[in-house]
Amino acid sequence: MSIIVNTIKNKNSDKHNLKHEEKNKVLNSFEVYKRLFDEALDAILIADAKTGIILDCNLAACRLVEREKSELIGKHQRIIHPPEEIKGRFSRTFEQHLKEKEGKILETQVITKKGKIKNVAIKANVFELKGKKLIQGMFRDISDRKKAQEAISKAYKTQSDIIENAPFGVFTVNKKGVVDYANPTMLMISGDKREVFIRINVFKLPTYVELGLAGKIRNCFKGKPFFIGPLTYTSYYSKKRTVRNFTGLPMKNEKGVVEKVMIFVEDITKTKEAEETLKKSEARLRDILDHLQTGVIIIDPETRKIVYVNSLAIQMIGLPKEKILGKICHKFICPAERNKCPILDLGQRVDNSERILLNVKGEKIPILKTTVPMVLEGKKRLIESFVDITGRKKIEDELKKRTEELERFNKLAVGRELKMVKLKKRIKELEGKVKKNKNKTGVKE
Repeated sequence: MSIIVNTIKNKNSDKHNLKHEEKNKVLNSFEVYKRLFDEALDAILIADAKTGIILDCNLAACRLVEREKSELIGKHQRIIHPPEEIKGRFSRTFEQHLKEKEGKILETQVITKKGKIKNVAIKANVFELKGKKLIQGMFRDISDRKKAQEAISKAYKTQSDIIENAPFGVFTVNKKGVVDYANPTMLMISGDKREVFIRINVFKLPTYVELGLAGKIRNCFKGKPFFIGPLTYTSYYSKKRTVRNFTGLPMKNEKGVVEKVMIFVEDITKTKEAEETLKKSEARLRDILDHLQTGVIIIDPETRKIVYVNSLAIQMIGLPKEKILGKICHKFICPAERNKCPILDLGQRVDNSERILLNVKGEKIPILKTTVPMVLEGKKRLIESFVDITGRKKIEDELKKRTEELERFNKLAVGRELKMVKLKKRIKELEGKVKKNKNKTGVKE
């Protein structure tokens, strides 16, 4: 500011013939400029455009580079820039502002006395004063803004990387309905090349119109997200057939206006194929179970309720299927052993034993039951299979009865035989005594 002060004073002395009002006007203008210069929030430095020597600076400039004013005045402007910003005699931006970039805002870095780097934006203008070419630069600290921009850029890159490598399809549509981005997974799902997919107009594409997707996307531009699926979809160009779920989200700008729609596409073809295969497999299994000559009941171990019953089990219980399903298993099997289930309560892995099945008439049917824990359709289940052993039990009872009879007969026969042996023995003993007596008396036969 001292160079400007001296110049103004010299002009005042040279023009001593100015009127008093004009002198006051000049002095007032100087005071206004001085106050604006000193109190400006932005750092201001004035340097010799030819030598680069700093001639003046305000307090904001001192705060920016953390130096006293005396440490700046008379020093080369390179003192406020890090080495990488120096190009020849001057800093990179100083050189540019002297030439084609005069009056333009340029971004660079300054360095504090302690070596801290700060990002700044500089606007500089060249002017002449008393025949000397000067350059005034206004510096604004944009370190926080740069950090925010870097954070935004990093977040945007992270987001872009996530979308680019997402395991589901992603594409964006502009207001005209034209696809302007598609990630690799989307191209793989569609079977189209990028140059083909990118130019698709979803508002006019027959497949999108027929399936109602075009209308959903139009509504999304009105701020209405959507989900639709599963849809069996055949790509218009590649003819690839897939089953998909579509989710659309409006993309708004900073003013809240929807500029694009981002669509997420989930290819569930393999899942659907697996589901169909599983359904067929389950249907075959149920068909087999229904034709078995063994009763089968499937139980949910958490609730102990029956979730499946086959034809023979229905026949044995004597109730319609719908009146068996959802009932507690102990209502029909092992009614006297509630809370004593070998698998659920006693910790056994497999149960193979004789039990009782209670039919609709209250009759107790003896069964041979096997219970095995399994996982079906991703859920824990107990598979109980059983056979009616009424016939076998009758045979066993008959055999038991006959065995008991034989044992009784055997005891009688053995007892009679023992008596005969004793009787014969006694007869022999008596015969011996008679013979002996005859010999003693001399009686002849």
